[in-house]
Amino acid sequence: MKNALKFPILLLLILAGFSLRPGISSIAPLADVLQRQFYTVSSAGIGLLTSIPVVCMGIISPLAFLLEKRIGLRQTLMTGLILVFFGELLRWFDSWFGLLLLTAVLVGVGDALIRPMISGFIKLRCADRGRLAMSLYAASMGAGAGSATLSTASLAEFTGHPGGGLAFWALPTLLALVCWSLFSLPAHYEQPQVSGNKKPLFWLAAGLSLFFALQAGINYTLIAWLPAWLRSEGYGAAKADSLTTLLIVVSTLVSLFYSAIVRLFAGREYFTMLAAVMASLLAAALYTVGAPVIIPLLLMGFTLGLCFPLALHLPVAISPDAASAVRLSGWVQTVGYLAGGLLPSLAGMAMSDRSPAAALATIVFGLTVLLTLTALAFGFSRIRHQ
Repeated sequence: MKNALKFPILLLLILAGFSLRPGISSIAPLADVLQRQFYTVSSAGIGLLTSIPVVCMGIISPLAFLLEKRIGLRQTLMTGLILVFFGELLRWFDSWFGLLLLTAVLVGVGDALIRPMISGFIKLRCADRGRLAMSLYAASMGAGAGSATLSTASLAEFTGHPGGGLAFWALPTLLALVCWSLFSLPAHYEQPQVSGNKKPLFWLAAGLSLFFALQAGINYTLIAWLPAWLRSEGYGAAKADSLTTLLIVVSTLVSLFYSAIVRLFAGREYFTMLAAVMASLLAAALYTVGAPVIIPLLLMGFTLGLCFPLALHLPVAISPDAASAVRLSGWVQTVGYLAGGLLPSLAGMAMSDRSPAAALATIVFGLTVLLTLTALAFGFSRIRHQ
């Protein structure tokens, strides 16, 4: 029997997804303000506020399965929301940089508990509409990131200090927490089935982990440092923030239509993956020859908008049940978020010694080439086994 995507399920996915990224993406619009406030902290140190949560996600994600076995999927997810809520709320007290680092840890650990649980939830409650559910979930994450990027600076100005803008994002997290607390899941669900053919699954999981890592690295590096990159190219602060928001909006819209786009490619995810990385290579080529920056940004938005739901959906699609989806998603996201968390800090260190535009363009181009090679290897492997 097929599982219908009913409104309460959609609402829970949207609220959880929206709450995940503001704790990270709200830092970039205030990076310069925080740098001036904590003038003894380097650019790499400010980058830690973005990279620490992502590294925590990478370390904790595979362990989320152990907590889920003890207290259940919904309770684990709600624990994550509680940690994210307090991590964002404590940012109101922005006079001590050490406290901001602690909030980054809380946000990261909370996210690490939430994300694998969402994969299990989708497998459990809407497996037959997994692409559509994942597209709405991914798009809601993009909406949260875009809202934080666009509004945090204004909120900080309204409240009179950076912490006010950062702490505002505890409110949608609180709403998500309340709604999830009112929802119930079955007490038991199917246990994972042991496959007799583990080697192909291992290599498939390894390939998916690398793909997740590369797309996450590009995504988090751009979110963290694109405004600074654009300002170094001569754009004003408002224009740089607007272009960064445009990148997030485009990727969000593409994620929203992920299910329909996959159907255009005969319903095959690996053809969609190849199309996405071709767009990223075209973006790099156009940037190199000096095309207007908006064109490469639109192409990168298309790439990231497809790659992210692909990276989230494929572990769910190949898992036989919800428990397996939680475990496999946790392991795949470990590699992805560790890489995604380290790269913004590496980019910040590179910016300290040379032109921000040159440093970031080199990093993003290198990641794009590796992403293309990974997608080609994955795609051709799947085509060969059809």
